[in-house]
Amino acid sequence: MSSCPNCRHRIGLKPILQSNSLRGTICPRCGLNLRTQYWSSVLLTLVSLLAALFAGNFVRDAGPGFPAGLLSLLGAFTLVYLGLAPVLLRFRVKRKPLTLLER
Repeated sequence: MSSCPNCRHRIGLKPILQSNSLRGTICPRCGLNLRTQYWSSVLLTLVSLLAALFAGNFVRDAGPGFPAGLLSLLGAFTLVYLGLAPVLLRFRVKRKPLTLLER
């Protein structure tokens, strides 16, 4: 499970999907600003993409046209991504950028 490297509190899906998550994820317990490790983000995206391609190809081979294949591809990607995000993502502390006075 994903956890904060500072307090070891479990980070669920809600803090990951909050509106400020593009700047980083905030730990719900200690309030520390976190960012995901690169390899865990890549792994999650690849697993979601492979599942989506498999589902999209399966639906297209079954007979429905383009819109059904596209919807199944997007739906499978979203479901797998949201389902595995709390399990696969690993976090580390996000450092504050240096200001001109600190350099």
